[in-house]
Amino acid sequence: MPTDKQIAKATKEGGKKGQDLAGLADMGGVKFFCIALDEPAGDKELLFAALAGANAEVDPEAGELKGGAKELGKVLLSYGEDKLSMLCHLPASLADKLSADEWMKTLMDKVGGEILETKDEEGKIIYAEAKADKDNGKFPIKMRDEASAASYDLLKTKGFVGGDDDSDFDLNQCEDMQDLEW
Repeated sequence: MPTDKQIAKATKEGGKKGQDLAGLADMGGVKFFCIALDEPAGDKELLFAALAGANAEVDPEAGELKGGAKELGKVLLSYGEDKLSMLCHLPASLADKLSADEWMKTLMDKVGGEILETKDEEGKIIYAEAKADKDNGKFPIKMRDEASAASYDLLKTKGFVGGDDDSDFDLNQCEDMQDLEW
């Protein structure tokens, strides 16, 4: 059972990540994220505490802003010594774009594991774990990276995150800019 100090640290980390996600959403319009967290160390209760921190209402009077990601789709990944824990939160406002079930199935297909809890609270929340199997090369940190990559691939396929496009600046275009003063 986690201590109050561990819960506070996980909530704080989640709050900071939530603020980062909210900022990215405001700047770039991205609404779906998959992030790795350290503080929960694969613990279910601590991962839920981190989600609460990420989804908390932002207090504009606070010295350090936290939370603000309640309306964003997110998968939180955290690993411990013997497992990878995954927690998906998909707000109802985004359910028509991607289902939490499809998102988690994509991760389960990649790393194995099983869904242990599903809730319909402020959207859909799904908690899953994938057990380590070191004899067969299944290490939690490696599974975290594989789950993150699978999530990114899904989000890219759906058009929710950037892919390869031609919007990068081409230095060869500079030849046409001889009249510009740098």
